[in-house]
Amino acid sequence: MGHFHVLWECPPQMRAVQSNSTSSTISVDSAPKGVALVTGSGRGIGRSIALRLASDGYDLGLNDTPKNKGNLDEISAEIASEYPGRRVCVLLADVSVQDEVKALVEGVVKQLGQLDVVSLSPFVRSTDQNTTIMSMVDGGQRRHR
Repeated sequence: MGHFHVLWECPPQMRAVQSNSTSSTISVDSAPKGVALVTGSGRGIGRSIALRLASDGYDLGLNDTPKNKGNLDEISAEIASEYPGRRVCVLLADVSVQDEVKALVEGVVKQLGQLDVVSLSPFVRSTDQNTTIMSMVDGGQRRHR
């Protein structure tokens, strides 16, 4: 199966959830365009997408597997340095495990207050896993790019 990338907006009900948590979150002083979750953001295309979304004004939930935590910490620090108005949370999860995906989505909403955009790494090759992620996030209201 070839590599692919999916990006869509989440429905309004995910955007309305408020957060009281500040753990693993870098504070900011400017209003974001929204909140984006980027899987595989520790390296490669996922990392580039995360940097682009930060430059476009999105707060970010950065995700990768535990073995790439060091890379996530590096990109989190880079975003904090280059885009001081962005909030960032680091979330470790294997997107091939359904329970971890659920915790990932819930973690972004809990830490950043909402979820507006999801970017799935091109290395998430399983259509079944992508469907699982999308169904947990958007209730079937996808906008693919």
